[in-house]
Amino acid sequence: MIPDISLDLKVADLVADWPETRPVFAAHGMEALVSEDGLRVLAPFLSLGTALRTRGLAADSFLRLMQEALQRDALLEAPGLADYSRQGELTLLALMPCGLKVPFSRAITTFLEGL
Repeated sequence: MIPDISLDLKVADLVADWPETRPVFAAHGMEALVSEDGLRVLAPFLSLGTALRTRGLAADSFLRLMQEALQRDALLEAPGLADYSRQGELTLLALMPCGLKVPFSRAITTFLEGL
């Protein structure tokens, strides 16, 4: 489940709960805020809304990017997508029609675990 992220959340709490959002901050010039020191010194007292206003960033766009980061992470955990990091390789799973990929992947995984 993808959570609703509030602008009132403290940045430190947000990154602690959803570390996969850290690259979104870094991509928007807030890498110092989500660094180890930033998370310890400033982020516990700074709300997401205040951080966005300080940088002049649109809240709705930033929240959408954060939701997409959380969604990507959820997709990587889905069964049948374990080979997602090997996108450049041609695999048998990549050649199969979509409706067969997940059942086939599960069957192969079960078979290999039984060996």
